[in-house]
Amino acid sequence: MPGIGLRHWKRRLVIGVLVAVAAVAGGPFVYIHFIEGSAPAPLALSPSPSSTTQGSAAASGTSGGTNGAWDVARGSVVGYRVSEILFGQSNTAVGRTSSITG
Repeated sequence: MPGIGLRHWKRRLVIGVLVAVAAVAGGPFVYIHFIEGSAPAPLALSPSPSSTTQGSAAASGTSGGTNGAWDVARGSVVGYRVSEILFGQSNTAVGRTSSITG
């Protein structure tokens, strides 16, 4: 019965491929929704007497922009937010650090 061994090999190959596809598709879903959690709230600019910005719009973080000179003070934080799609799963990647100098 040489055909029986070959049939089991094909079945194992198909099952292995299906498991790999499920891991590639399901892994990012599990990571994004159960392990990583929600993205933190966006950082915001607040008016500060120590900042030397040009115009009140830049100091308050409104639509005027962030042009001007800014001082790095104790507790300063810088970060980024990127919308990404990872294997069909929509996510917001966030990175932040307080290890800044300037």
